[in-house]
Amino acid sequence: MSRLQRQLELGKAKEKFIKISDIVLFATVLKMVRFIIVILALSFITGLVWFVWSHLEGHIFGTLNFCSEFGLEENSISRNVALLTYFSFTTFSTVGLGDLHPISNSERLVASAAMLFGVMVTSFLIDNFS
Repeated sequence: MSRLQRQLELGKAKEKFIKISDIVLFATVLKMVRFIIVILALSFITGLVWFVWSHLEGHIFGTLNFCSEFGLEENSISRNVALLTYFSFTTFSTVGLGDLHPISNSERLVASAAMLFGVMVTSFLIDNFS
């Protein structure tokens, strides 16, 4: 009888372990989803700030800039949001595919700072999820 009780207790312990591991896995997945949402939100906000910066720089100094080079002033708002979020995300991830790139020196400085920020975020990600 005691052997049967031990087996039942082991079965219950395994069930509890499986439930705990499921909870830990779910918490990790939620953490990753939250991180992705934060990165996308930062990319969106940075893209909008980039547009305002470039637009003002072109009107104040009259120099060639990101907005005038890629025709953002003629695009629809939804297309601009998609392009600017894409540009910010590729800059944060330091991929920088080259299809959209900074034009003026001040834009290059801001893009360099964004790349450094992207490296810091990637380091944080690797540190927390490895």
